Amino acid sequence: MRLAILGALEAGHQRTEEISAHTGLSTRDVCTRLCYLRGQGLVNSVRAPAAHGGTVNIWRMGPADLDETYSQSDERQVVISTKYPTLGLRDPLVAALFGAPAATSMVIA
Repeated sequence: MRLAILGALEAGHQRTEEISAHTGLSTRDVCTRLCYLRGQGLVNSVRAPAAHGGTVNIWRMGPADLDETYSQSDERQVVISTKYPTLGLRDPLVAALFGAPAATSMVIA
């Protein structure tokens, strides 16, 4: 299977679905093998905008380029905050449903 996938990638950059169609394997199997090959440094992928509004992986031979840049539309950024300031204020609708807050002092975490 891996050799068939690498053979499909010798033709150039391809999406997972294109590799699946070329090899006759299921998309799930191709994706699993591509992730393994990426871990071995044999292939790499770049995210690109898809026609339906999401993103797709475009796979190619060789290790990833360290200086490769992505456009702002391709980047996915998740901000996780472990500290969130509690202001001691309650939305008027929440206060109407659940009452006034127990402590009205401002607490900064």
